[in-house]
Amino acid sequence: IGPQTAAALALQLKSAGTIVWNGPVGVFEFAAFENGTRTLAHAIAGEAWQHLGQRTQARQSLLRSMAIADDFAAGKGGLERSRALTHSQPRLVLAALLVREGKADEARRLFAEVASGYRETLAAGKTLDPVSQRRYCAALAGQARLAPTPARWEEIAAQLGPDRLRLSPEAATLLAEAEARRGRTAEAAALLAPLHSAGYRHPDYLAVLDQFPALLASTRPANR
Repeated sequence: IGPQTAAALALQLKSAGTIVWNGPVGVFEFAAFENGTRTLAHAIAGEAWQHLGQRTQARQSLLRSMAIADDFAAGKGGLERSRALTHSQPRLVLAALLVREGKADEARRLFAEVASGYRETLAAGKTLDPVSQRRYCAALAGQARLAPTPARWEEIAAQLGPDRLRLSPEAATLLAEAEARRGRTAEAAALLAPLHSAGYRHPDYLAVLDQFPALLASTRPANR
C-alpha cells in the first residue's frame, strides 16, 4: 500500500481497543512494497509499548516509524495531507513517552514540530480536516501541559468546540481537558459522560479523570 492508504489505515487502527494482526498489507517481501506494512507495524508497536511501559522498545519502534514517514514524504509533491498524517502521529506518541521519562525539552521540541506544521496550513488560509485538527490540538495540549499557557487551551477549545457533538472520542477527551483547565467543569463532564457510559477507557481519557477527579462523579451515574 502507498503512503496515503497507510496513513488512512493507521488512523482507523489508532481508535481500536484491540488489534488482531493477520499478516502484512501487500507483498512486503519485496523492498518496493514493504514501507506500508512497516509504517503500520512500527506505529502500532510503538504506541502499544508506550502504554505498556516498555519504553526502550517503544522508542525504537517510534523512531523507525518516523524515519519511514520521513522517507514517504521526501520529494513527493501533492501529498500534503499524507505528509502531515504520517509525520505527526509517531512524533506525538514519542513526545508523550519522553514526558513520562522526564525529558521535557525533547518532548517540547517534538510537540512544537507537529504544531508548527499544522499552523502553517492554518496560516495559509486552509482548514484542517478532523484528524489533522485533533493532532494539532494534541500537540498544543502537550505544549500546554509542559508550560502552562492558557492561550493554547483556548485555541484547542476554538478548534474543537464548534463540532463538539461530532468529535471522535480522542478529540472529545482533548476538548474536555481544555474545558476543565479553563474552569468549565460542567462542559467537560458533559463531554466525558457519554464516553464513560460507552466503556471508553483510553489511557488519555483516564489521565484526564485522574487529574480532575471531580469529573468522575459526573460519569458514574451513566455507568450504572
